[in-house]
Amino acid sequence: EDDEIIDVEAEVSTIMQELDQGMAEVLAQLDDEFSKFRTGRADPRMLDRVRVKQHAVDVALSHVSQVTAPDPKTLTVQVFDPDFVSSVEKALRTSGLDINPMVAGQTIRIAVPKMTQETRVKLAKQAAQLGESSKVKVRRVRHLGLERGNKIKLTKDEQKKFDKDVQAVTDKAVKEVDDKVKAKQAQLTGDE
Repeated sequence: EDDEIIDVEAEVSTIMQELDQGMAEVLAQLDDEFSKFRTGRADPRMLDRVRVKQHAVDVALSHVSQVTAPDPKTLTVQVFDPDFVSSVEKALRTSGLDINPMVAGQTIRIAVPKMTQETRVKLAKQAAQLGESSKVKVRRVRHLGLERGNKIKLTKDEQKKFDKDVQAVTDKAVKEVDDKVKAKQAQLTGDE
């Protein structure tokens, strides 16, 4: 009987650790998505989604070049192979980021334009949408944790405590998502 109690406690502990890990992964994904937003400041990660045609295959910009931010308003793209400079330039122009790449040899310079109010509002809405999809992921992680908890033999009191603990972890993660969205929206809509 003591072994059963230890097994149940160990199982609950494992489920709670996995819940924490799942919530942390959702929050890390949200941070990663937010890092790709164009905020009016040069950040090499804003070009992470740019795909370049290389031998009829789309590859990530990072596979054919190195992107740096020498100052807060400029990005520099150093293309590895001179044959791909025009492909990289085209990919940057058609990326939907409203940037104007300037080619100088194998180096492409991008002056990061100041964001218009319209762009700021649009990105703030995107931030809210990403927040909502992150909350859905949090609830999915919660649901999986509760399902696993229902499969182990818990007394009524243990089940109540388990459900309460799962909800506490969920509420904390949802609050963190809300805080991250508010902070990002404030960064986007505030003046730089």
